[in-house]
Amino acid sequence: MKVSWTAPSDNGSPIDSYFVYADNGSGCAVNAPLLSCDITGLIGGGSIAVNVTAANGLGEGLASESVLVTLLTKPPAPRGATATAGNGNAVVSWKAPKSDGGSPITSYDVRVLDDPAAPLPLPLPGCTVTDGTSCTVTGLTNGVSYSFVVTAQSAVGKGKAATTPVVTPEAPPMAAPGAPTDVTVELADGRPAGNGKVTVSWTAASDNGSPIDSYTVWYGDNTFGCMTTGTTCFIGGLTGGETIAIRVIASNEMGDGPASADVLATPLTKPRPPRKATAIAGDGTAVVSWKAPKSDGGSPITSYDVRVLDEAG
Repeated sequence: MKVSWTAPSDNGSPIDSYFVYADNGSGCAVNAPLLSCDITGLIGGGSIAVNVTAANGLGEGLASESVLVTLLTKPPAPRGATATAGNGNAVVSWKAPKSDGGSPITSYDVRVLDDPAAPLPLPLPGCTVTDGTSCTVTGLTNGVSYSFVVTAQSAVGKGKAATTPVVTPEAPPMAAPGAPTDVTVELADGRPAGNGKVTVSWTAASDNGSPIDSYTVWYGDNTFGCMTTGTTCFIGGLTGGETIAIRVIASNEMGDGPASADVLATPLTKPRPPRKATAIAGDGTAVVSWKAPKSDGGSPITSYDVRVLDEAG
């Protein structure tokens, strides 16, 4: 640290030197007319008291009032740095240094340790953390071993680095897909309702490391509905007014995944024909009667239409 002062009265004999004393036993001395000197070799993070004396031909004078100074250094290395490998990434964690060097730590920098024998392309993969003591380093190559360096940063500068043990990212074992989610059913798909049609949509399943080849939609008691490589599928030929349970299964080279949760749907069709239609003749009239169809196709019947049969076709 640099210690500065204002020259005192020489009391009639020119000042020839100054002495700086610190209560930790360190200090410095300069010849007049210099009015500052540097004390080196100090350890940051603590406080020391400093005073100054002047000397002339008659000896060393009284000491100045002591000044309490807090010493600053770069932060020491973070503690307990570790890394846990993932799929193309690694989670790096650490503990804060025991001391911040007298200046608050503002961030941590995490970088892959460059290997001189096989240098990595710049910039080195890593991350900067301003809140917390962990981060996930992405962009790593599975099967390649890495270690990481973690440094703390304060207003004084970047401190010493902590190095993690070596870890090797690996792709997880491949497995059959997960279950599709968010299955929804539309009754018409933009087509006129009343034709026993539904359109089934869903959110893609996790592929668990192996690309999904197809999705199969089943309904009822494991009746095949449709198959697609997308996330929407159309089923036709359903019985109107009959509620069915619909489910979706994803497949990849590892096999079929679990089925989605069942979604209930009631397709619509046109009403069935009225039953037992009869006509009773009157004077220039006929009373036509009938019974309701056995099924309304899933949508309430709103009216009946009665017309004379045109025998000419």
